[in-house]
Amino acid sequence: VLWDGNIRSSLINNFDLRWEIFQRRGQMISFSGFYKQFNDALELVQLSTADNNFQVQNVGDATVVGGEVELRQSLGLITTSLENITFSGNFSVIRSEVRMSDAEFFNRVNQQRTGDNIDRNRDFQGQAPYILNLGFGYAGTTNGVEAGIYYNVQGATLAVTGAADKPDIYTVPFHGLNFNLNKSLGEDEKLRLGFKISNLLNDKREKEFQSFESSSLLFESLAPGRQFSLSASYRVF
Repeated sequence: VLWDGNIRSSLINNFDLRWEIFQRRGQMISFSGFYKQFNDALELVQLSTADNNFQVQNVGDATVVGGEVELRQSLGLITTSLENITFSGNFSVIRSEVRMSDAEFFNRVNQQRTGDNIDRNRDFQGQAPYILNLGFGYAGTTNGVEAGIYYNVQGATLAVTGAADKPDIYTVPFHGLNFNLNKSLGEDEKLRLGFKISNLLNDKREKEFQSFESSSLLFESLAPGRQFSLSASYRVF
C-alpha cells in the first residue's frame, strides 16, 4: 500500500482589508492586505516509495500573508490627446509557509546536504511570492476601435512537494505578453471584428526540480508558441 487515500477537508480562515479611491471613467487606485490561515492544508505530493506517482495529501497548517496595489488611470492626466488610453496594473507581494509534519521534516533533515539548513517551515504549494500584471488599453470614442497590450508574470511557485530523496518541483516564471484589437462596424456597430496575438514573447511554460546547491533539472516543458486568432460576431439586438 503506497497511500491509504485518507484526506481531511481544509479549514480556511480569510481576513482582508481594502482601501479604494474611485474616479471618473472607471479610474481607480486601491491598496489591500490579506491574511489566510489553513488548517490541514492540502498539497500535491510525490510518493517517496513509487517513482512518478503523485497524490493529494494533508501536509500540515499553512499561512499566507500579502499586500496588493492596483491602479487604473487614463493617460489624459499627461495630455488630453492621450485620454482614450488607459494604463492598468496590479502588483502583489505574498509570503506563504507550511509548518511541516514531523515525518516530512525529519525526512528532509535526513536528506539535507552539507551547508543546508532545514527550517520547520517551507513554501506553500501553489502560492507565488509575487504577481505582476500591466497593460495599456485604447478605447476610441468615435472610430469603434478597441485595442490593448497586456503583460503578466508571477514568481517561481512550488508546484509539487518533494518527499524523502525527491526534490521539490517549482514553476519557472512565465512572461506572458498578449495583444488584442477589435473594430465595430456599421452605424449601429452590430458587426464586430477581432484580432488577437497570445504569447508575443514566445515564452515556455516549464517546471524544474530544485534542491540546495544543485543545478535545476527540467521536469516539464510546454512550448505553446505564438497564437494568432481572428474573430467576427454580429449582434442581432
